[in-house]
Amino acid sequence: MSFFSRVQPASNESAVIVEVPHSGCVVPDEFAKSLIASRRAIFRDGDPYVDALFSDAPSEGATLLVAHASRCIVDLNRSPADIDSGVVQGAPHRTPPRSYGLIWRHTTDRQPTLERPLSRGEFERRMREIYLPYHRALAEEVEAKKARFGHTVLIAAHSMPSYDRPIVAPQAAIRSFPKRREDIVLGTLDGASSGADWVALVEEVFIKNGLKVAHNEPFRGGFTTQKYGNPAAGVHAIQIEISRRLYMDEENSQPVDRAFAIVRRVCQDVVARLAARVV
Repeated sequence: MSFFSRVQPASNESAVIVEVPHSGCVVPDEFAKSLIASRRAIFRDGDPYVDALFSDAPSEGATLLVAHASRCIVDLNRSPADIDSGVVQGAPHRTPPRSYGLIWRHTTDRQPTLERPLSRGEFERRMREIYLPYHRALAEEVEAKKARFGHTVLIAAHSMPSYDRPIVAPQAAIRSFPKRREDIVLGTLDGASSGADWVALVEEVFIKNGLKVAHNEPFRGGFTTQKYGNPAAGVHAIQIEISRRLYMDEENSQPVDRAFAIVRRVCQDVVARLAARVV
């Protein structure tokens, strides 16, 4: 069984790749026995509907790579080394422990994700069947585009809640006021993962459609931008975080039809503009 799908353009292939690592909500039976996160949390902590927002990418010449397994099983936007003994038996101890590594310790509402730490065998199976095949496919696409076009533009497509999570100070009943995020956040590791011209083009499309854009705050980019982004070698990786308020009701996690259609057209325009740019 494949835990991702790869859709190639039918014609007019371009140098663009769109990868969607977090929209999947599938929890295969063979990985479910140690998972205690609720179905609601699994859906909410993914990137709902981002695969559909970018579903027109192949019609604009891009290759579309979409993961199906939930990030609560294994997070494809994390380093293989981002584990500790609290989530995988025999892994190094980490103080303080992290909640959102390769294997999640907690959901975003601080509920436990795992019933117990994974055995080494359970962890390696997740890597072998889900993580490694996905990144092999992504690496293949990056190299194939470079070979054909001399460069690659890799879009890592994500979504984000409209507001930062509130912070409660330790040993005090002090809660911060959540900050409202911008409509779009572009993550490029502060400019290290992509050439500035590509980033400017993406920003221009969003601004032209009336959206406010931030750069690298609060999301600088994840494992994809770190691993693949290498402008000097012709690989430009840009993480796009889309505020969920733009296309869905965040209370009931349902898309809002008219708003969804508008954001989908904007995403299609982003891909089209990147594909059409002459280097």
